[in-house]
Amino acid sequence: MKLLTIVIPMYNMERYIDQCLTSLIIDEGMEQMEVLVVNDGSRDRSSEIAHGYEARYPQTFRVIDKENGNYGSCINRALREATGKYIRILDADDFYETKNLPDFLRFLASVDLDMVFTRFRRTNDDGRKRKRTRILHRPGKTYGVRDLYHPRLHITMHCVTYRTELLRRIGYTQTEGISYTDHEWVFWPMSMIKTWQYYPHVIYNYRLGREGQTVNPEVLVRSMSQAIEGFLITVRQYERMKSELDTDRREYLLRRLVERAKFEYKPYLLRHHKLLRDRMDELVTLDKTLAEISPDTYQAITRIRVHLLWFPYYYVRRWRESGYNDNLLGLRLKRK
Repeated sequence: MKLLTIVIPMYNMERYIDQCLTSLIIDEGMEQMEVLVVNDGSRDRSSEIAHGYEARYPQTFRVIDKENGNYGSCINRALREATGKYIRILDADDFYETKNLPDFLRFLASVDLDMVFTRFRRTNDDGRKRKRTRILHRPGKTYGVRDLYHPRLHITMHCVTYRTELLRRIGYTQTEGISYTDHEWVFWPMSMIKTWQYYPHVIYNYRLGREGQTVNPEVLVRSMSQAIEGFLITVRQYERMKSELDTDRREYLLRRLVERAKFEYKPYLLRHHKLLRDRMDELVTLDKTLAEISPDTYQAITRIRVHLLWFPYYYVRRWRESGYNDNLLGLRLKRK
């Protein structure tokens, strides 16, 4: 049994996969890692490059070639084959902080937790380092679900390491066939944890600015229907689960839905992207659907706000009060 399984979903990433895999080569503890590179039907040299690492380091790297099924299908396939006590994801265009990996493995070997939270760093496409996440929790202290409520705890898949058995016990699967499903990784499974700790060093380097990246505004607005579909999947999942959850776990899921809703509402209401100007009916339909299928979520996302001259502006609430006026206050925001 390995200590840590690292899952790398890969599709047409020949430009980046070498840096990604090289970042996992370490002098100490490499035999404790299992790296599953799930090739999602790539049509470039991605698989060839990954197989080269498998040939050189067969004790660590394994390439799984499969037909294209999108991001979630890669996660589901890896979960069926993972042998590590812990598991985490590394996107093929990102890379790990190599110098911190040996110490991270020693940390994992010393604990028995449902989840470990680590720092991550945003980088430019050319590799230049940008801002690191800050987490205000104490290393070495064991926390529970309630401690995930902290407003400065930026929860994304980049900073999460799960106990593999937890995911299997709850029957976790990720939606297949559409993009923007990585938020599911920190939705249902995160609400099921009982114990977690904070590891205070950067493990993940998250690349931004790559052409064709799903978080690129141009790509996002073209694929907004998939983003909305993915959001509604998690809303319906919350509705199915909530009666079986205690107050803390329901509150965690609602907070996650509020954070996710920004991904859908902000491009329409605040950024007014040119490709969305004639598609406001999509957001209106989403909002009315939420009111019908999940009154909890519909009410909770009135919390979404921006600050104008230090004053909170609850733009979803104001939009509803205006009768779905898509230009209330003529507000425009620059992209972060």
